[in-house]
Amino acid sequence: MAVAAVVGALDLRGVTPQDLGAFLHGGSRLLAGADPYSPVASPLFRSGHAFVYPVVAGWVLAPLSLLDRAVADGVFAAVSVVAILASCALFGHRRPLEPALILAASATVIALQMGTLNALLLLGLAVAWAGRDRAWMAGLAVAAVIVAKLFLLPALAWLVLTRRWRAAGVALIATALALGAGFALGPLSLHQYSSMLSVLSRREAAEGWSLTGLAVNLGLPSTAAQGVAVVAGVGLLGAAAWQQRRHTDERIVFAAAVVAALLVTPILWSSYLVLLAAPLLLLSRRPVPLAVGCVVSWILVIPDQVSTALVLAGLAVAAVVVVAAAVVPVASGSPPRPLTSLVPRGRRPSTPELLVATGAVVALALASPVVRSQLACVLAVLAAGAWALDLWPRPAWSTGGAARQGWRATGGAARQGSQATGGASRQGSRATGGASRQGSQATPAAPG
Repeated sequence: MAVAAVVGALDLRGVTPQDLGAFLHGGSRLLAGADPYSPVASPLFRSGHAFVYPVVAGWVLAPLSLLDRAVADGVFAAVSVVAILASCALFGHRRPLEPALILAASATVIALQMGTLNALLLLGLAVAWAGRDRAWMAGLAVAAVIVAKLFLLPALAWLVLTRRWRAAGVALIATALALGAGFALGPLSLHQYSSMLSVLSRREAAEGWSLTGLAVNLGLPSTAAQGVAVVAGVGLLGAAAWQQRRHTDERIVFAAAVVAALLVTPILWSSYLVLLAAPLLLLSRRPVPLAVGCVVSWILVIPDQVSTALVLAGLAVAAVVVVAAAVVPVASGSPPRPLTSLVPRGRRPSTPELLVATGAVVALALASPVVRSQLACVLAVLAAGAWALDLWPRPAWSTGGAARQGWRATGGAARQGSQATGGASRQGSRATGGASRQGSQATPAAPG
């Protein structure tokens, strides 16, 4: 009911799904045997609404172009909502609060309004995580999200850093086959497609919210700006690998891979922030981080065709959810938690943290409007990365569920290990049991 209420509150009318329109245009041209790509000098390409995806992705959504436009828009929006619901379930959240908060975030509203692939990408990441112990499932899911959006290549790094070699091999081969077939049989070669993406990046990076765009607007050349973004993404993955070896928690690497993808991509729009739901769902068993993310999303950007009353109502709902998440226990029979459980106890912010927070506030206050939006988005992504790396202690409501319930974070590997050692432990207990009982009979217990 909560999810239905949120979806019903989203007024998607009056906004043309431009991203979906690019797919429909490209799909219709593919079905007609024509070139789905527009010349880089054409008005359609300059407008930012041309089909620029790998040709394989165009073929997947080509059947939608056979439908009436209004029907196609409705079908794609419904599929996107279902994808978000399924993603929450695959990450282990089956209550209605979590999908309701994701759907209520402004980034999700924009993603639905624009008809983007981000909800489907979130589902692909969820499938990869849920099937991580099945090499074919994880590998094909990772390949699918990479083929759809090339900037998600760090998802492959997750498989490599966690030594899931078979899944990484499946992902690499499937990605190479899909992209290779498209370049070999499609209208553009690899070199031509790369050149088109380079032109697109130079044209749109400065207008988007990426770290590359921020560096460009701060005066760096485009090549140096992209280098800064790559260094940030690689550094985050390296830190995640180090943390994973210390804590044996694979969730850290997976979450860092998603955040690294958002740091590395030269083009980042507000709707891409939907993908941050993956680390938030994975690293917390309670909806509080999602509620905070929902509020932050509305501070960062306001969707089109959304009234002020709806914004205030959404913020009020998020506040109620935060309070409810602090008080209502996750498992039945658990005692209620006080409101103070929202704040980690026994710890004050360190001096470096205070300096970083103060510097961020000053930078946001002094920045120009364009740079301010980019800086705020980059700071939000970096905060998600720092939280994924566990650079500050997570509250009890964040990590307790995974630790107490043996949650899916340890997954099949831990369960298989327990099964592998269980038999030996039981045989050892049988072997020593008789000797222990004989010893107890031979030497009675000493009086108290």
